[in-house]
Amino acid sequence: TNCPKAHLKMYTRAMQPRGADDELMAQLFQESLTGSALRWFLSMDEAHVKTWEDVCNQFTDHYKYNNEVDVTRRDLETTKQGIHESFSSYITRWRQKASRMTTRPTEEEQIQMVVKNLLPAYHKHLFAHYFPSFKALIGAGTQVEDALYNGSLKTEEYNKNRRPVSTTYNKPTAEINNIPQPIHTFALKADPPRQFAELYMPPEKVFEKLKARNLITPLEPKPLPNPLPRGFNENEYCKYHQIKGHSTNRCIRLRHIIQD
Repeated sequence: TNCPKAHLKMYTRAMQPRGADDELMAQLFQESLTGSALRWFLSMDEAHVKTWEDVCNQFTDHYKYNNEVDVTRRDLETTKQGIHESFSSYITRWRQKASRMTTRPTEEEQIQMVVKNLLPAYHKHLFAHYFPSFKALIGAGTQVEDALYNGSLKTEEYNKNRRPVSTTYNKPTAEINNIPQPIHTFALKADPPRQFAELYMPPEKVFEKLKARNLITPLEPKPLPNPLPRGFNENEYCKYHQIKGHSTNRCIRLRHIIQD
């Protein structure tokens, strides 16, 4: 069910005839969850779910939006990637919205909606590809994101009228036209990109949780290289590297550490 209160009622009715008290119901509640709900519950601090009352309050509060907002197909079709939003953050936000639907589109239809609403820098490299699953789409999208970050793909900026302005404006037209189309790199299967697991929360939040539990330690900050690498952003800061240049959510090395 998509209603947290209905789920709690069904769980209670299933457990009470078996003589389960509040303590046992709190301990076994995770057995009633699957998918993203289970991952969310397991990521919580045990101090917040000590009692059955704690479990009910946390679960109801976390999924209260299911009762407050009815998401329609049109809502999904118009949910676009923000100009400064990373691919992984957009996918997480979009799928969280989709999870609030009672009757969802098929996975193939959802993938089409996501690709259609990507920023041009991602859309032009992904729209012509067939993705059998969200996992395949996320793998390809992450590869594009990595390539945009390290500068091997050109990105686009937007003016106030939201019309794309190519960052290659200062190069001769002939040189621009001779740039190889990076889309062909996706046809190479000799060295496939690493497939990252879905986090269901921004990498920065995962980093903070792991750091709080002493499972990850920030790197010692190092002097910035000279010259600065392509894609360097003075306004972004990485909590893992403890330097400027990129955000924590776009840190590729951190994603590998989390995956490991």
